[in-house]
Amino acid sequence: MIIHSLFNNRAWNQSILSFFIIYFALSACIYTEVSASDFTDSVDRLFRQWNRNNSPGCTLAIVRDGEILYKKAYGMSNLRYDLPNTTTTIFRAGSNSKQFTAFAILLLEEEGLVGLDDDVRMYVPEVPDFGKTITLRHLLHHISGLRDFYELFAFSGRHIMADPVDKEQTFALISRQKKLNFDPGEQFIYSNTGYFLLAEIVARVSGKSFAEFVNERIFEPLGMTHSQFRDNYLAIVKNFADPYAPNPDGGFLQMSINTSTVGAEGLLTTVEDLAKWDQNFYTPIVGSQRILQKMHQKAILNNGTQNPYAVGIIVDEYKGRKLVFHGGDIGGYHGNIVRFPEEHFSILTLSNNADLNSGVLLEKSLQIADLHFNNPQTPVTNFLIHEPSLSRWGLDLDFMKAFDLQRSSSLQTMLQTSRKTDADDFLKTVAPQITEEAAQEYVGRYYSEELEVFYTITYEGDLLHFKFPITHLVTEFTSRLVRRDRITFVESDLLSGNFLRNVAGEVIGFQISNPRVLNLEFRKAEIVMKE
Repeated sequence: MIIHSLFNNRAWNQSILSFFIIYFALSACIYTEVSASDFTDSVDRLFRQWNRNNSPGCTLAIVRDGEILYKKAYGMSNLRYDLPNTTTTIFRAGSNSKQFTAFAILLLEEEGLVGLDDDVRMYVPEVPDFGKTITLRHLLHHISGLRDFYELFAFSGRHIMADPVDKEQTFALISRQKKLNFDPGEQFIYSNTGYFLLAEIVARVSGKSFAEFVNERIFEPLGMTHSQFRDNYLAIVKNFADPYAPNPDGGFLQMSINTSTVGAEGLLTTVEDLAKWDQNFYTPIVGSQRILQKMHQKAILNNGTQNPYAVGIIVDEYKGRKLVFHGGDIGGYHGNIVRFPEEHFSILTLSNNADLNSGVLLEKSLQIADLHFNNPQTPVTNFLIHEPSLSRWGLDLDFMKAFDLQRSSSLQTMLQTSRKTDADDFLKTVAPQITEEAAQEYVGRYYSEELEVFYTITYEGDLLHFKFPITHLVTEFTSRLVRRDRITFVESDLLSGNFLRNVAGEVIGFQISNPRVLNLEFRKAEIVMKE
């Protein structure tokens, strides 16, 4: 009776209800504080090894529901002057630039100024006529067949860390190409050339430089006040982190990037600015929902196969959740934009430490997602490295050897839709030793009209050495002959090669390939001179 009367007493019930509301509210606050502290401590541990005053590092922003949940800077921006990174430090974002380039094209398309199925040569006649129509859509999805211009420069011996690379030089290189990697739409091979051309189309159609267009149409409306496309590598940028690579002898080496091309890369930004860009995918201030939907449409190859690369972003899933991401690598600068769109949860990272490349940053980001979603802790293995194959530029640092397809391609589905070569069969074959006498038909000077460069093949120690000039040095890659005229290279970023013969059976040239340039042809110099 007493209990019954107590619970039927209105004043008592209100008191009890108030007590439990306050109790559970306080309990929730205490739990949230502890949980948040545990979360941020765990996040900081992921970057602990780079958070030192003698190491370059990175910056991080974790965004949920449009608000920055946690932001942190690790390590140093400038080792010479002991300047630490901050969350407003500016970094070069590498291939994260591509989603801005794609967005700019879609803005023009929505205004009826370009069509995604237009022939690229309508806007950029400098692109050779390969007898096949290459559309803007092909460029956006990396299914154009155009060879990657960074890789072509590398093959030609141009060193972007020493030799300036500008728009005019890039157009000259593209215009000399005689072949595509494949017919447009047939395959997926990541190509910076496509996005370089898209940026130029934006400039020619809008009547402004690409940097000006993006600043006026994207950066300013979003309040991205620390962001720009740097189309002159000599331009001074305040609060700009220096890029570094580990020195094999200890410490770090300062790097430099002497490129003034934009579109494929060239974006300078901060994680706090990227948070504003991230929010535009939910509540667009610039663009429209239609544009955002097109950004997420995956590539469809000619055979109907779907590829996870959409428009400047990769659309996949991670542990049952939809995942949208893209990485970027150029010199010692790296970054990754990782978004779980259905949960409105994103992890944004930028780095000036070559050890923290886009693959490592993606792995760290997904570990942060695991912490946030309370996922089982399992290894992260799929990632995409965007850095040009700098090992051919005479730099023997492990982080630069980025393009072994079996090691650092994004997703197995990408591998399945990429060009299948028999390079693996070569590697499984025991390479016969080639005698000096047998090697004589291969040695000599060879010339590429597409690169305007000479290679010299010599025979040393049972190996054929392909030598070419790089700045003031001579670099080389070595190869073994596997079966007659078929080559497998010692370097992992070269897939295969083969020698060419005339009807009389004489060696007249060779072709070499890597993951982004297929069948690049050289002819014997004496034959070229006669022609």
